[in-house]
Amino acid sequence: MIIMLTALQAAVIAAPPAPPAPPQIYLTPISPPPGQSNRNGVPTMPAPKRSRIGVVVRAGNLPLWDGALWVASRGVSVWRQSVQEPLPEQCGPRPWSNDQNEISVQLSPVIDDANASRIAVTVRWVRSGDEVCGGTRSVELRQTIAVPPSGVAVVRGDAGLVVELRQR
Repeated sequence: MIIMLTALQAAVIAAPPAPPAPPQIYLTPISPPPGQSNRNGVPTMPAPKRSRIGVVVRAGNLPLWDGALWVASRGVSVWRQSVQEPLPEQCGPRPWSNDQNEISVQLSPVIDDANASRIAVTVRWVRSGDEVCGGTRSVELRQTIAVPPSGVAVVRGDAGLVVELRQR
């Protein structure tokens, strides 16, 4: 009986444990570019729709910016111009104050199944105040509008600010 027990112990000690199974490898297929079909002929997600929007920003009869921005089904388009200059000599030393002029235009799509052609418009206009030695005035306009395929969408803000949008 001792011999059998010793042989059984030797068998248990001599047999190493089985190694763990290798990890399962999963391959993710590379998707084709948007708007195309995969190798099985199944269409992929369509490419984002982009449209060129012409923008005219005026303050009364004074043109502030006339240009165009791309608007897609996702993402934001921004155009900005800013100028800061020192005040005139007669204003004395004012290191914290500058003569400032800035205009910024931001267009972003409004994801809405009911009216997919709507755009959120933000226009900000900062200008020097009426006094020679400092101060600023600013107007900010935020509105969501539909831009017709042909024609012009007009948004009016304070201080004579007018924004015209048209598809190009």
